Amino acid sequence: MSISDEEFQRFQNQLVELKTRNYQLEEQNKRLNSGKFRFLFIKSFFFVILENGQLKTQLENFEKDSISLRLPTKVLFFDF
Repeated sequence: MSISDEEFQRFQNQLVELKTRNYQLEEQNKRLNSGKFRFLFIKSFFFVILENGQLKTQLENFEKDSISLRLPTKVLFFDF
């Protein structure tokens, strides 16, 4: 059984359309994955900055607390 020239042409056209659509979807997928990677990188970067700010605040608070807890440089002795 053979197919007609018209059917063959129709199948060829469908194949070209499907390959074109496949290529378009692959390119779209690459762009989306690239965008996702950039988003994850930026998100991680901001979390590091946020954590750095929180650690800096904790260090400043620790330094303030440790200054208030330090013993005076001169100790006075009293005889009773």
